[in-house]
Amino acid sequence: MKKRNLREVLHQIKSSNRIEPELLKGLTPQERELVENLHAEGLVESYLEDTRSLNVNEEWLLFKKRLLNKKDAQTPVAPLWKNVFKYAAAVIILLGATLLFKIPKPSQLLEQPINEEVVTLKSSNQDVRVIDEDGNGQIRSATGEVVAEQKGNKIKYLSQSNIKVLEYNELNIPYGQVFELELSDGTLVHLNSGTTIKYPINFIKGENREVFINGEAYFDVVEDKAHPFLVHSEEVTVEVLGTEFNVSSYPENPEIQTVLVEGEVAMRNSETDEADMVLTPGTKGSWNKTTLSSRISEVDVNLYTSWIGGELVFRDTPFDEILTMLERRYNVSIENSKPDLNDKLLNARFSVEIETIDDVLRSMKNILGYKYQIDGRTIQIE
Repeated sequence: MKKRNLREVLHQIKSSNRIEPELLKGLTPQERELVENLHAEGLVESYLEDTRSLNVNEEWLLFKKRLLNKKDAQTPVAPLWKNVFKYAAAVIILLGATLLFKIPKPSQLLEQPINEEVVTLKSSNQDVRVIDEDGNGQIRSATGEVVAEQKGNKIKYLSQSNIKVLEYNELNIPYGQVFELELSDGTLVHLNSGTTIKYPINFIKGENREVFINGEAYFDVVEDKAHPFLVHSEEVTVEVLGTEFNVSSYPENPEIQTVLVEGEVAMRNSETDEADMVLTPGTKGSWNKTTLSSRISEVDVNLYTSWIGGELVFRDTPFDEILTMLERRYNVSIENSKPDLNDKLLNARFSVEIETIDDVLRSMKNILGYKYQIDGRTIQIE
């Protein structure tokens, strides 16, 4: 089951016109205060409409201008959510609802962080846009051309023959969410929770197709022998012509792994002089960040690609690795006070769309015999 977020709660309140106590579970105190104020003032629908898709820099600058104009005019400032609701809503959603209905100093506005629970898209001119997974919209280049279209949790880039220089976008997927990206050449990329990918808005004729990833992604690359496709991840580069493969390169993981589903790829690193590892379907190439060593092994590819279909599959997986994967996929923090469980190996299969984190922990508890407490997004295993 997907994590209930602020917009989902507001959509339900809009439909029923009342706040059920159950809806507020899982929200932060600031988010609950925001929800209660919006409902009390009849502004739920306005909030949902005005915050579907935002350009961070434009909205903040516009909001800042409104505040400065009010200050210069020396007019009494009414509650923020009444007089300047549109811009307040923009700032509230970007700060993860940490703005408690008071006007910050104008000099502080651009220093506030982006909410880590929303999908964001950074353009080449450093503008950051919040991507609403319930909405639709267009993505434009630095010069104003429409280069991509967003529909729900997918962005599709268009082939732009008039663009002659590389211009990069950077897409960030937070914990608890997955996303799809179609590049300008038709290559499809599935992005797992906690992943950032940097890529050109249009590939240039005569140059390699290169993208940069931090996290985990599944690539279905369109074949183009004249333009090899390169995936860069820390010290490792994977080169392909046309194939399907999974790359996992989370910073906290000791290894960078590539699992080949179809075709052929070459995996190389920038730290040693060893020859490229050439993978064949059904094999995994691993690069150890500590020992600077690499190896190839045969694997069941379904274990490494099941996340695309909303599943988590574990086969002889250590308990501590399972907890890390659960943290990413369910957007929770798990504290384990029983370190003796870390090396216990488990086999399991869970559907993220159906089973909650409580369901998963209860299932494993029956095997390992631990106790656990859930407090919002914090879980204590004891």
